[in-house]
Amino acid sequence: MALELADLREDMDAKYLYEKNDLIKFWLSIDEDKYSGLKGEARKVLVRMGTMYICEAGFSHMTYIKSKHRARITNEHLNNYLIATLTSYTPRYQNFVRQKDNHCD
Repeated sequence: MALELADLREDMDAKYLYEKNDLIKFWLSIDEDKYSGLKGEARKVLVRMGTMYICEAGFSHMTYIKSKHRARITNEHLNNYLIATLTSYTPRYQNFVRQKDNHCD
């Protein structure tokens, strides 16, 4: 892996990619055949960072939800609330309204 690192430092294409992209795009664009060891290690580190962020965000939301004002919330409701706050899914409300209108006709 030390040789891969030395090669990467001298790789002008890699330097260009590093300057023009964020860290994730950079490692995704690096040649797997030339830098398989480095790319594998980078993948492990980047996955951990993303996982730690989600975990920290989850604990932060849970602390807020389980405050003294909402101490009696059930585990099921807490679980549903955490899923809703930690997901990036955005419901398509227009579709729900259309479906409801179609059922009422």
